Amino acid sequence: MFRVTRDGGAFSIGGALMQTMGMAYIVVGTTQYITSAFVLRKALRITPLGAVWYVGNAAWPLCFFTLAALCIHNSHPEWFLRFASRYAAYLPQDWHARCVEIIAEARCEIQAEDGGKAARRGSSRGLR
Repeated sequence: MFRVTRDGGAFSIGGALMQTMGMAYIVVGTTQYITSAFVLRKALRITPLGAVWYVGNAAWPLCFFTLAALCIHNSHPEWFLRFASRYAAYLPQDWHARCVEIIAEARCEIQAEDGGKAARRGSSRGLR
């Protein structure tokens, strides 16, 4: 039987293994996709624009996985928090509430680090 347990630990070995496995699959998949396009470039008649398309198509899953891993580890990038705060109103209610909570926590951390200066002067680090 599968059962979920919570030990209250700050680090989950199983979670780390799952994330490592996911990252390995994504990196291997991205590498294989780009390598296949490079090896078959003459047969596929890939143009420079096509090469950019292949690299972009291979890179976006890696970028999204990295962003998701950062968010899971509570290291939300500031640009993502700004984006989320701009479009939070369009999210479902539960997601909206969580998004507002995360943004408020980030604002508190920024104010604590800068002594409240960034939020007062409206610098790029002060989330609006």
